[in-house]
Amino acid sequence: TPHLSTTTEYYVQSVVTSPTYYYGGKPDNTGTGANFSSPYEHYLVFDVSQNVILKSVKVYATGSGNRTIYLKNSAGNTLQSVTFYIPDGESRINLNFNIPPGSNYRLAGPVSPNLYRSNGSLSYPYDINGLVSITKSSASTPTSYYYYFYDWEVQKNDSCSSIIVPVTVNIN
Repeated sequence: TPHLSTTTEYYVQSVVTSPTYYYGGKPDNTGTGANFSSPYEHYLVFDVSQNVILKSVKVYATGSGNRTIYLKNSAGNTLQSVTFYIPDGESRINLNFNIPPGSNYRLAGPVSPNLYRSNGSLSYPYDINGLVSITKSSASTPTSYYYYFYDWEVQKNDSCSSIIVPVTVNIN
């Protein structure tokens, strides 16, 4: 407090924040599909209902190398990106993208990604606890393909607050 010369009343509240993690999207690359290596950018389209952090996703790479993953808005403008060295095979990559509520976000891979995409056993939309909904892909038949990013890990920061309590500082 500042220096007090008269009786003053303050209000206090305790707030505890803890992260909760949810998983969703297509869990893995089971079903039909193949490595995608063509020189085109493809992505998954998704909506976000509350502030979340897209912590990580699973990918299946053919060959090791650096790959850049992009979070884009509905107009295709890059909001965040991160480059990873991804080894051959299955990997979990940590994105840590902070995403506010919005519609038609894009999670995009690079051109010529050499990452696995599914084209069978699909079931859009993929809902992640009401926080995120993966609605389609960028393919010409948008619900016939699922590009690259499996088993999404989404973090929501939940908080618990006490009631507000008055505290009086008496000056004698």
